Amino acid sequence: MKNSIKVLILFCVCRSIVSLAAEAASSSAPLGYSLLPTYPNPFNSTTVIPYRLLENGAVRIEINDLLGRRIRRLIDEEQTAGEHRVVWNGRDDRGQEVPPGVYFCIMRFKDKESLQRMILIR
Repeated sequence: MKNSIKVLILFCVCRSIVSLAAEAASSSAPLGYSLLPTYPNPFNSTTVIPYRLLENGAVRIEINDLLGRRIRRLIDEEQTAGEHRVVWNGRDDRGQEVPPGVYFCIMRFKDKESLQRMILIR
């Protein structure tokens, strides 16, 4: 059990590093959006996911677990430029509470993707 937890933590760290490196490599060109830090984080029942669009476009925001499986799709629609936010209540697409742990908020806008780590505690 302890080894599987270590592997999951290593996967989490590696995925975050790869994501940050990809964002840094493309930072010379504006992304057209910003996924801002979630709050509160860690969270108990709900967390707010703020983001900013510099232009109109299709937005998809999903919550994934450590294994990359989609837990919940929060947004999948065209949105206008400006400040936005969405709240995740710690439930999956079927309305069931998910267990405590590390989750990732993944925002896709046009051909770019950003990732934000969140910790759910109960």
